[in-house]
Amino acid sequence: MTKRPKLTTAQRGLISTFTAISGDESPAAQAFIVQAADDAAPDELPEIPTKALAALLADFWAFAAQRKGDLPVIRLAPVEGAPGLERLEILQDDAPFLVDSVMGEIADQGLSVRSMFHPVVQVARDGKGVRLAEGATRQESMIQVILERVGSDREAALIAGLQATLADVRAAV
Repeated sequence: MTKRPKLTTAQRGLISTFTAISGDESPAAQAFIVQAADDAAPDELPEIPTKALAALLADFWAFAAQRKGDLPVIRLAPVEGAPGLERLEILQDDAPFLVDSVMGEIADQGLSVRSMFHPVVQVARDGKGVRLAEGATRQESMIQVILERVGSDREAALIAGLQATLADVRAAV
């Protein structure tokens, strides 16, 4: 068994702030934020303070509270307080090659990535897709990519490209 590296002060701050904002201390929520904190590099997003980053991650966690069906759920959302940035969020069953495929599609579209978070979380869902605290779990991949502003003229192409890319990944694995 390998030991996790000790968390930095910044990582501990991100985790505690996320927990305070989300109000969710479930094992799944804690797994999500610990993994996101592991991915966080302070120099990648200097214009986003810890509290704001925790709020972005808490919003993504809340967005992922319901997922109908097995297809990926994708959204683009603003980064509050950083008008030059947007966040791309993808929720889907975990599978190999997801990050490489998503990042490849983003690069193919000529977009600039500032940061990427990729927690993989065990979650239970009811028949309507609502996340539950208990029950049979499945592994879901949650990818949040902070991008330089995409622009409304390119949003539809990005979403369509990602949907096609993720369909190719599903067909290949």
